[in-house]
Amino acid sequence: MLRAGIIGAGRIAWSYDNGIWDGARSVSHAACLHRHPDTTLAAVFEPLPEARTAFQDGYKGPGPVAVCDTLEAFFAHDLDLVAVASPSETHGEHIAACLTAGVPRLWVEKPVTTDAASFEALTRQLADCAPPPRIVVNYFRRFLPQVAEAKKRLQAALRHGTLRRVDATYSRAFVVNGVHFLDLIGYLFDALEAPAFDWVDRAGSADPSFGMTLDGVPVAVMGIPNLGYHALDLRAVTDYGRLSLIQGAAELTWEAKQPNPDFPGFFNLAPARPLLDPKTTSAAMLDGTYLSLCDLVDASAPSRAPMEASAFTQTILARLAESAP
Repeated sequence: MLRAGIIGAGRIAWSYDNGIWDGARSVSHAACLHRHPDTTLAAVFEPLPEARTAFQDGYKGPGPVAVCDTLEAFFAHDLDLVAVASPSETHGEHIAACLTAGVPRLWVEKPVTTDAASFEALTRQLADCAPPPRIVVNYFRRFLPQVAEAKKRLQAALRHGTLRRVDATYSRAFVVNGVHFLDLIGYLFDALEAPAFDWVDRAGSADPSFGMTLDGVPVAVMGIPNLGYHALDLRAVTDYGRLSLIQGAAELTWEAKQPNPDFPGFFNLAPARPLLDPKTTSAAMLDGTYLSLCDLVDASAPSRAPMEASAFTQTILARLAESAP
């Protein structure tokens, strides 16, 4: 049994679902640790007294769980696995502390860091670790069956030269939500290095839009400023139709090129049809974070979301920061 700890006692850490696996959903780190047969939550580190109190009063998972106000006390609990679920701007120092403490498995919330210097420092520190820990970044869409199918089709279109462009839209802040789809673009293209921007529009400072070219294909990431709901979608246009990951990637649809019955000699798109059962793919979205944990626990194969794969997203985060007015 792996003894696990969580750094940060906020929503993604436990309070979205009270930290309990109820047989239907496990969207927090604590609930996933409860759900996995090989992990048990042993300790939580949280520097804010009110957050520690909220955890102690509201956590419904199996116990007991030590609630610590210092990292020294936290690491004293002989942890095999640590989830870094603190605010993004503190990820760098908390990951570095885990590396120094020799934690063998790290489960890191996205983004890894919010600045290039911290990410580069962690990369150097990680290179000096012997043996290195297994690190999985919780870009959980990488683990979904609909994303696997989308990647297969997009890669085939790339090989045949039929992929024309890719567009992703997001809302409610790039660092919070947009990075999920930026990572998805890197994953779908198998891109570890980010190209220079073709253009940048910073009309919304928290929701910038920008374009780049990957493997000769124009790619646009479009932020929608001040939108009060999540609008997370990705569409790939090919010579034969349009492939779409919609509803935050909960559904994968295909609109095939077809003859236009009203205008002979012209073509349009057929109505969208699901490529996988929407009930299955929607359920997979709720399992995404758990699948990320499974990847971390099972060290028998290379991870689909190791820290080095985040370099694509981290580079673009840094460039956006540099281009800020």
